[in-house]
Amino acid sequence: MTERNRIISPEKIRKYLDDILPHVTKPSRYFAGELGLRKKKWDEAKARIVIGFPDIYEIAVGNLGHRLIQEILNSRDNLLAERVYSVWPDMEQQLRERSVPLYSLESFHFVGDFDVLGVSLPHELCFTNLLQMIDLSGLPLHAEDRGFPIVIAGGPAVFNPEPIAEFVDAFLLGDGENAVLELADVIVRKRNEIDAARGNIEEEKKIKCEILDIWSGAGGKEPIQGVYVPKHFRVNRDDSGQISEIKNIAGGPEVVYKALVTDLEKVPWIQEPPIPHMQGVASRVTVEPIRGCTHGCRFCNAGMVYRPYRERPVDQLIEQAEHLLEYTGHQEQSFLALSATDYPGLKDFIKGMQSRDRDFHLRITLPSNRVAHLEPDLLELLKSNRKGGLTIAPEAATPRMRAVINKEVTDEDIERAVTNLLLKGWSLIKLYFMIGLPSETDEDVLGIIDLVGRIVGLGRRLKKEGGADISKLKIKVSVSTFVPKAHTPFQWAPMDAMGETNRKQKLLTELKRIRGVEYSSHDIGATWVEGIMARGDRRLSPAIETAYRNGARFDAWGDQISPEVWKQAFEECGIIPEDYLGSRDIDEILPWDHLSCGVDKEWLKKDWLRALEEMSIPDCNETKCLNCGMHKIYKDCRPLRV
Repeated sequence: MTERNRIISPEKIRKYLDDILPHVTKPSRYFAGELGLRKKKWDEAKARIVIGFPDIYEIAVGNLGHRLIQEILNSRDNLLAERVYSVWPDMEQQLRERSVPLYSLESFHFVGDFDVLGVSLPHELCFTNLLQMIDLSGLPLHAEDRGFPIVIAGGPAVFNPEPIAEFVDAFLLGDGENAVLELADVIVRKRNEIDAARGNIEEEKKIKCEILDIWSGAGGKEPIQGVYVPKHFRVNRDDSGQISEIKNIAGGPEVVYKALVTDLEKVPWIQEPPIPHMQGVASRVTVEPIRGCTHGCRFCNAGMVYRPYRERPVDQLIEQAEHLLEYTGHQEQSFLALSATDYPGLKDFIKGMQSRDRDFHLRITLPSNRVAHLEPDLLELLKSNRKGGLTIAPEAATPRMRAVINKEVTDEDIERAVTNLLLKGWSLIKLYFMIGLPSETDEDVLGIIDLVGRIVGLGRRLKKEGGADISKLKIKVSVSTFVPKAHTPFQWAPMDAMGETNRKQKLLTELKRIRGVEYSSHDIGATWVEGIMARGDRRLSPAIETAYRNGARFDAWGDQISPEVWKQAFEECGIIPEDYLGSRDIDEILPWDHLSCGVDKEWLKKDWLRALEEMSIPDCNETKCLNCGMHKIYKDCRPLRV
C-alpha cells in the first residue's frame, strides 16, 4: 500500500470491516469497544494526534506510557488523541487485499487524516512493526517523501534511533508528559496552514519542515527539550568508514538532551482507563511510586536513561491506587518501577492499602525486587499475596561476575532473601540471570547451576529443620543473553555470536534435571537482531526496509522472528553483522553521541574501565553524588536516601 488515499471515510472503513473481521483471528483487536471509552469530537479539535504502539492490542494495552500520553493530550479541550496498533499478519493481508488503510481504533479515521502519528518504541525488535504501521497507513516509508502526518517516535528505544532515522521525522527523548503538550501547541498554531496545504504534497512538506524547525530549535531558536530531528544532523565518515563528525546543519543544538520531569507529584497518572475487552490482558491496576534507578548496573540501559531517581508521595500513591481499584473493579495492585523495593514508602503504602475495608481480597504484587530489601517485615506484609511468587534478579551467579556488572549482591544476600521467602511460605521463586556478559567464563555460566542447586538445597535444609514447607516449591529460572546497549558503560563491549550463545545455553541444560526447577532461555535469533540494532547506525536503514519487505514482522515473538530473512537483508545491503556485534574503541565517535540521557560519556568510560578491573561502585542515592553528569539537565539532582 504505497499510494495515499484521502477519500476513504470512517464510515467506509467501518463498512469494509464488517466483511473483514469475520475472517481474522481475535477481531476484537481492531476496534475500541472498551468499557469506559471516551471519544472526542473530530471537528472540534485543533490538533489531531494518533498514538501508535508497534504490537497487537493485548500487548499494547499493557503499556502504560502511550496510554498516559493519550490521556494527557485528551485532557486539553482543543486536542484529540486516538490509538492505532500493529495488526497480525492475517489482518494485514485482509487490509492489503481490499486496499483499506490502517485506521484509529476510536473513530476509524485513517491514519493519514491525522496531523501527527506518534509511536512509542519499547525495544529495537519492533522496528519492522513501525514500518508496517507507516506502510499500511498508505504513507511512504521514507520521511523525506512524506508530508502529513508527522511521524514522531518516543520510548526507551529512541536513545539510539539511528537505524530508523530515514523513516521517522522526529524523535522525543525522555519524559513526554510536558513535552507532548508543547509539540501539540505548535500544531494548533499552524492549524490553518496545515488545512490549506492538505492534498498538495509539496506544500505539506513545507509546513512540516517549519514545524520540525520550531520543535527542534533550528536557526538558533529555543527548542522543545528532547526533540531530535535526524535530517538536521549530518554524519561524516573517514576513509575507513568510522564516524569523524556528527554536525547539526540546521543551526540548532549540537547535543540533544532528553526531556525531564523533575517532580512526579506534579505530573498526572492514568485515573480512569478504558477497561480492555480481551482475554490475556493482566487484570490489575498499576501506579508509579518512583522513576529512575541509581544502582548503576552496567548492562542496564533503563538504569541510565531514566535517571535521576524521583519519588511520588505515599498519600498521592494511595489515592491513585484506590481510585483505580474502584473505577476498574480489579483486585490486584502492582507497580511501574525498575526496583519497587527501593521506594522508601513501600511499607507505608502496603499498610495503607491493607487497612481499608473491602469486600474482596486485595493482592499487592511486586514486579521487581532488590535482594537486600526482601526482609521479613516486608514479606510479612505481603504474605497473603504469595500466589504470584516473587522475583529475584542476581543477573550473575558468581561474585566476580557481579563485581563486573556492578550488581552489589552477595551470595549471603541471595541466600538470606530466599530463606526469608521460604520461611514466610512462598512456594514460587523466579530467578533472572544473564549470560554473555563481558569477561564471562564457562565457570561463571556454570555458576548459575551451582547457585540454583544451593537454593534448592537451602529449601530442603529448612524443611528438615521444620521451618518451611517446600512440598509445592517451584523455582523458575530465566536466562537472557547480554546485549550491549547505548548510553551504558557496556556500550563498548562485544556481544557473543549466535553459536557461542547456543553453546552457553547448552551448558545450562543441567538445570532441567533439578527437581522443582523450570528453565527457560531467550530466543537466540531475536537476541542477535536486537544486538545489531541496539548499537546500529543509519547504514542499517536499507537493511531494515529490505527485511520488512521480505516479511519481517513481530521480531520479538519467538515464533515469528526469522533470522534467515535478516541475514538475507544484511547480505543484500552489504551489511556485515559482526561489525555491529564486536567491541568498540573507547575513543571512537559513537552513532548516538549527539544524543544525551544526561549521563556523561566520560563517566561511562571510567565505569567501563572499572568493570574491566572488577571494581564496583555504590548506589549514589545511598552514599554521595558520583558526578555522572545529570546535573547538566537537573541541577537539583542529589542523593535522596542517605
